[in-house]
Amino acid sequence: MKPHIILASASIGRKTLLQKLGVPFSIQVSAVDEDKIVTKDPYKMLALRARAKAEDVATKIIQLSNSQINTNYPIEKNTRRYTLDAKRFLIIAADSMAILGNKTFGKARDKRHAKTIVQALNGQTHDFVTGTTIIHLSSVIPGLTGNLTKKDPRFREDDKFVEINRWENISTCHMSPND
Repeated sequence: MKPHIILASASIGRKTLLQKLGVPFSIQVSAVDEDKIVTKDPYKMLALRARAKAEDVATKIIQLSNSQINTNYPIEKNTRRYTLDAKRFLIIAADSMAILGNKTFGKARDKRHAKTIVQALNGQTHDFVTGTTIIHLSSVIPGLTGNLTKKDPRFREDDKFVEINRWENISTCHMSPND
């Protein structure tokens, strides 16, 4: 039996990627405030944020299954808690940012912030890093990170770039979902 994939993210880019792959999934957004998880090492920070998001969603799923008597998912007694059948759910969580020198850039908060990100990374070679955690409710695969070094093309008009690509889709100058 294939596990049901749960994307622990509201990311348009991640959602689009799974859709393009034809992978059935559902979305359960984490309530974790990632801005409160800060370390000096951005790679470690991304791994910690991804794990916190995945664990938050796993906890929600377990609580939901415990509160529903007529659940469609088998519940198995564990020594400390009741959990869902571990073969049923695969939770994927991630956090990404760009790194330019000793500066980090996350997702744009608003149009003005998007323009600031575009201006800072415009034509610069920088790393784009994603920390990922996958939970299969019986095991955790923490701390996976992917690193992409890229140089964005130089844009002449930052305002026009932000308008055309919608600031909501600009994640450290890596546009989603039409990258």
